[in-house]
Amino acid sequence: MAKEKVWIDGNHMVFESAHRTFNKQVGAILEGQVFGPCQTSFCVRPYNETKCNSTQFPKGHLRDCDLNTFKDIPSSVRDYVESITQDEGILLYHFFHGKRDEYGVSRPVSHGWVITRGDRKTATLVRSFVTGRGYKSRSVIDEAIPYLIA
Repeated sequence: MAKEKVWIDGNHMVFESAHRTFNKQVGAILEGQVFGPCQTSFCVRPYNETKCNSTQFPKGHLRDCDLNTFKDIPSSVRDYVESITQDEGILLYHFFHGKRDEYGVSRPVSHGWVITRGDRKTATLVRSFVTGRGYKSRSVIDEAIPYLIA
């Protein structure tokens, strides 16, 4: 069973990793397709899926479109996803927080990636990748996983 969310207020859940900045910035860890302040997640269709909205595409085209949603996906993560999505899709999650540069522009600081399979009631962990440096990034990913799996 997925970890139950405890809400501080209507827009912010309790998140208790070792990374205080991430904990403050994350609104919620949600399953499914999300574009949030600290999470981007998207369904990645299988290589062999070729039809979308009654239009036929070459094999791999739809999967590549889904993966291209992620701007800075590491090659190790992309290669792994490509290796496991021949006939079955996955959910790919990216966790990060924003850090302002010298011009005041918020840039994403990546902590890692999580791959699950199944729907909200049957989601299982396939693999996680920690791409941030240090134990704090590992803590973010370890704390996020229980909210994503059934």
